[in-house]
Amino acid sequence: MTVITRNIKKEDKEEINKLIQVLNKRDDLGYSITDEWLDYVIQEAGEGIFVAVYEEKLIGLATCMINQMDKTQAAINVVIHPEYRSQGFGSTLYYKVMNYVKDKKIKAVETYVKKRLHNAVGFAQKRNFETVLYSWHMELELNEANFQLLERQNIVFRKAIMSDDKSYAQIINQCFGDGLDNSALGHLLRDPSIRVYMLEGEGEVIGTTTMQLREKLSLGYIYDVAIIEQYRGQGLGSYMLKNCLDELKHNHINKASLLVAGGNKNALALYERVGFKEVDTDMIMQKII
Repeated sequence: MTVITRNIKKEDKEEINKLIQVLNKRDDLGYSITDEWLDYVIQEAGEGIFVAVYEEKLIGLATCMINQMDKTQAAINVVIHPEYRSQGFGSTLYYKVMNYVKDKKIKAVETYVKKRLHNAVGFAQKRNFETVLYSWHMELELNEANFQLLERQNIVFRKAIMSDDKSYAQIINQCFGDGLDNSALGHLLRDPSIRVYMLEGEGEVIGTTTMQLREKLSLGYIYDVAIIEQYRGQGLGSYMLKNCLDELKHNHINKASLLVAGGNKNALALYERVGFKEVDTDMIMQKII
C-alpha cells in the first residue's frame, strides 16, 4: 500500500496527539499540543502542514512555518513514528513539504535538530542542510528554584498590548538584529499559547520577553529576553527573568525552559545565576534553495 501525504485536517488532531506522545516517549522531544493551539495553527498555517498516512494510520507530520517578517525564509520539521522509520516515509514527507517551499519561492529553510539524535542529524545532512548555530537547552525545576523577587523603583513588568507593537519591534530589532515590522507583536498575541511581557522604566518601554506555555507538560518556554542598550548592566534582565518564573509558578507550571545561542555568553551567565542548568544541545541547520 502506498503512503498518502496530504494537508492536515482538524479531524487529524487525535491521531497527531497519539503520534506526539510516541515521539516524546522515544526521542524525549518535549512536544506538547493543545486542541486550542492546533486549531490556531491549522487556521493560520494549515496549507504548510502535511501528514503521512499509511494503512489508514497517521505515521508522520511535516511543517513549514514561513517567516512573516521575511517570506523568503521558513522553518521546516519532519517527524515519523519510530516503527515506520528507515522505510522511505520520511523522505516522501520531506519532498512534499519541500515542494511547498519551492511553490512559495522560499530561498532558505532552517530545521532544528537535537544533537543527540544522530539519525535525524544524518537525515538533514544527506539533504544538504548545514549547521549554522548551536544552542544550549536549559531548564529549571520551579519547585527547586530559589530566587527572590524584589520590587524595583519606577520599573513595571506587565503584559503586552497591541499598542506596544512599535516598541516591541524596535527592542527586538535592536537586541537581536531581526528585521521585524510593527505587525510582529500582533502575530504573537494571536497565538493562545503565547504570553508577551514588556518592561517599563519611568514610563518608557525598555525591555520585553516572551513565554510559551505547554500546559500538558507543565512546561514554560522563555525566550527573547531583551533590554535596550542604555539600561543594560543594571540587573534588569535578571529582574525580568525572575518575573517570568513567578508568572509560570502562578500558572501552576512546574518547569521553565529556554534556549541560549552558543555565542551568547552574557545570557548563559545570567541564566546560570538564576539556577538554570544545561540539559540538551540543539543544532540549527540551514539549506539554501
